[in-house]
Amino acid sequence: MSSAKDTELDTLITPIDDDEEIISNSDTQSIKTNEAMHEVDLSDLKEPVTNDNNDNNDTQTQLSNIESDIIMNVDDSVDPITLATQQLMTASQKGDIETISKLIDSKDSIIDVNSKLSDTVSALHWACLNNKLSTVKYLVSKGAEVDCIGGDLNSTPLHWCTRYGLVYITDYLIRHCNADYKIVDSQGFNLLHLSVHSSNIMMIIYILNFTDIDINSLDPMGRSALHWATYQSDILTVDLLLKKNAKIDIASQDGFVPLFWSIVSGNKAILTKLFESGAGNQLSWKTRDGKDAWIIANDMNCTSTLKHALTLANCDLNGVKIKRILNEKQGKLITFLTPYIILPICWSLITDGFIIFKMLLASLIFIGQLKFLINFIIPSYNNDQNRLLKSPFFAGIFSSTAFWCTLTWLSKLLSWTFIEKPFENFIFSISATLVFGFFFKAMIIDPGYVPIESNVENIKSTIVELIDLRKFDARYFCIKSFVRIPLRSKMSKIKGKLVAKFDHYCPWVYNDIGVRNHKLFFAFAISLEISIILYLNLAMEYFDELDEVEDKCFILNDELCTGYYKSPFIFNLFVWTAFQLVWLTVLLGVQLLQISKGLTTEELGHMHRHRVEIFNSAPTDEPNVLDDDDDALDDVIVSGSMSKYIPSFILNSKLFKILGFNQVLILTDDFIGNNHNKNKKINFDYGFKQNWLDFLFMKFPGDDYSFRTLFKLPLSGEANLNGDLVDYYKLYKIPQSV
Repeated sequence: MSSAKDTELDTLITPIDDDEEIISNSDTQSIKTNEAMHEVDLSDLKEPVTNDNNDNNDTQTQLSNIESDIIMNVDDSVDPITLATQQLMTASQKGDIETISKLIDSKDSIIDVNSKLSDTVSALHWACLNNKLSTVKYLVSKGAEVDCIGGDLNSTPLHWCTRYGLVYITDYLIRHCNADYKIVDSQGFNLLHLSVHSSNIMMIIYILNFTDIDINSLDPMGRSALHWATYQSDILTVDLLLKKNAKIDIASQDGFVPLFWSIVSGNKAILTKLFESGAGNQLSWKTRDGKDAWIIANDMNCTSTLKHALTLANCDLNGVKIKRILNEKQGKLITFLTPYIILPICWSLITDGFIIFKMLLASLIFIGQLKFLINFIIPSYNNDQNRLLKSPFFAGIFSSTAFWCTLTWLSKLLSWTFIEKPFENFIFSISATLVFGFFFKAMIIDPGYVPIESNVENIKSTIVELIDLRKFDARYFCIKSFVRIPLRSKMSKIKGKLVAKFDHYCPWVYNDIGVRNHKLFFAFAISLEISIILYLNLAMEYFDELDEVEDKCFILNDELCTGYYKSPFIFNLFVWTAFQLVWLTVLLGVQLLQISKGLTTEELGHMHRHRVEIFNSAPTDEPNVLDDDDDALDDVIVSGSMSKYIPSFILNSKLFKILGFNQVLILTDDFIGNNHNKNKKINFDYGFKQNWLDFLFMKFPGDDYSFRTLFKLPLSGEANLNGDLVDYYKLYKIPQSV
């Protein structure tokens, strides 16, 4: 969690410059500066005693910096009341309700539940800070003052637990104890400011939904929650506040707007967000010291980061939105159609004579195409760093290849090979037709996006439900769409939407693959595999029908050698298509194995992924037992036995992942190697036969397995699981079959 100190900052220093994408690294540490921002004073807190061994507690705040002067041992020199109060504080820290009861409930008690030491910190403060919900409930039941002011910052228990992101304690105090959330501490920070200081996105979501604190409320120095979020380099909080319409043009007393603090922190992703939200006109604004954005960037040695963020936000150096000649639809269409022209040009160039030169020329043309699209066309609709992957270019590569294969079959192969191979030609005509049909359907259909929730009451109801289940964290609540995350769902990094029964993002169809189009995608892959094999077979027959040449080829057989000399265009298309067959076969093999095991691509990869921040702050003194369904969401740290034999630059390359070889590696580890995951229970594996029936058929109660249910597609999130109809938009528990 980000924390801060009480120093007055007056000169800028160079921050750590990190240009990596930090959307996924949401628990970002505050970047320290020396410019005009008071940091949070934690001097009123003392080190709590914790006895946590909770593996689920991923965002339990590390309190090692808090001053430790609690007296843990009995000191006979201390007067009895002070000694008993010290024992009360220690017991509250530990969650020792039995000791607390003896101290305040016995007949000879000399203190009560609200007794304090000289620091004015109550037992309730300590129980809240140490995330002891049972202890908090007990103290409140015994009359503890909920809004008790204590410590050097005159903070309430609600302030303490909110500052450290302890959502369950905060929820109890607000909803069950009616704690006054409008009280501010001596620094002037309200509950929203303190929640932002915690950098726990779940806490901020809670405060925004369960209080009526103005999102643009200011602290005494004129800083809003957005100021603090940008200063702390907290991209998740910035994104949330902007979605909730936080103002970006508020200047603090020192003249700093959120944009300036994002420059100080050097966070490119936050800068881009602000520019996309209209902060470009603030580049010329000046601080109280007369510094504009460019001067601050120069002082912080992050001018290049600022320029890059402007580019990503489609702004010029003055912060003005660049007017593109092409609109989004036109840009995508050109990206998609360009391979239809460039690929045949490349195939036509590679002919006999000066072969090396011609191959280099064809390569330069292909690379030039990429540069042209990346620098001039794709920016009209996408300026992301990985914009080529997020464009329809790869779908254009595939479809143009299929188009030219079909065209050459119609113009050449069909007439030359029909007599010798009538059956193959007939099957190819059917499979090629299916390829185009399945391809365009899989590309344009909604893959199963879970609807975004905008109704505040529904959001609050979901949050309360998850808190009661001890599941209010990023595994179960979507911080983008504000819904409970259904089982097997995943936020698509490419499209930025929650996809039900997410399998993977496929650049070859320019779409996510989910509950509504997975069967279409599989049918597309099967028909494409058949079509390529048939095309290669027919092309070989076509080469065999051509007049033989006297020249011999070093590594090619007679048919291919004839094709190389007599029909170079079709020969080059043959080679290109044969290469496509390699990765397609890999993809199809992986899909066949995964479907047979009841797994999706995402779930298979999830078994090999390191733990990520989930913002879980479940109480440490109450049972937090997850049900069996939650095994599907657990992350397992695994080191693949096969990956050590492959160079890291290959393993981490985009091409390696685009072609699907990373999935092959995972499957090799799981089903062939010594990986312990091959013995791990798969929650959705109901046996080979049932898994395939569930995948292929869309059967409602009373329906039989038939061609109608085979070709039926989901209208929303419905699908079969173990023979039962389920709605993947609302699947939170694995159904038990009757």
